[in-house]
Amino acid sequence: YTVMEREMDARKYVHKNRPVVEEYIQHANKNNHQLMIEIDHTSQSYTLNHNELGKVRGFQQEIDELNRQKNVIHPKLDNHELPFSDAQTFYKDAYKILDDVEGQQVEIDNGLRELRQGEQAAQKKIEQYEFRLRNLKRYVEKQRLPGLPGDYLEGFFMATDRVEDLSKALNKIRVNMVEVNKLVADCESDIKALETKTNDLVDAAALTEQMMQYANRYRHSHPEIKAAIDRSLSLFSKEYKYQAALDEIGQALERVEPGAFKRIESFYFNNRDLV
Repeated sequence: YTVMEREMDARKYVHKNRPVVEEYIQHANKNNHQLMIEIDHTSQSYTLNHNELGKVRGFQQEIDELNRQKNVIHPKLDNHELPFSDAQTFYKDAYKILDDVEGQQVEIDNGLRELRQGEQAAQKKIEQYEFRLRNLKRYVEKQRLPGLPGDYLEGFFMATDRVEDLSKALNKIRVNMVEVNKLVADCESDIKALETKTNDLVDAAALTEQMMQYANRYRHSHPEIKAAIDRSLSLFSKEYKYQAALDEIGQALERVEPGAFKRIESFYFNNRDLV
């Protein structure tokens, strides 16, 4: 009785799902051909890094195999040579395979679309990076410093070269978005580091000048302040070591007038735009 009941249930399932499975196989096949064309088209402009073509060929094999099995099963069903429960098992397996294939097809299709979007976003980033670098250059030039330390210039040229590398990567016949995304991340971190370095450099230079002006009142009464001013001035105007110049004068001033360093520093940071 249970076998009979199972076959009756399976018969209902098969009648209901037969056209759906047929249509689903056709749908997956059509999508796969479309995806092949899309991959061929995209691979002319972009390096494909995730074995997209290999995967889609694999889907085609799975779809062809389902089609082959379906073409064996359906005539047998029509001739009552196959239990409905066997056909039901095939349909359920087919649904699982086709769901999985469709999910991956959508993923690959989205990935191909994202390559173009990623490229456009990276092109915009170049303009932003160049603008930020120009602003930094202008800002530093406005300070009229006697010179710039070697490590700062190195950082500036490195950031500039990196933006140039990004531009070259985007101008290749076939753009490799893995390379482009890495360069975008590197440019971002280089320029952020340079912005921090620039602010530190300008702050140290401005504070050194303020400290020296303030320390001048002790120049004649305290020989150690005169020596510190001279050393600080040399570090400032000959070696461009602004932080070292600030440490030199700041520590000497602190020994003569405790609390002076913090007071001048606080005033500077609270009134940065006026200084």
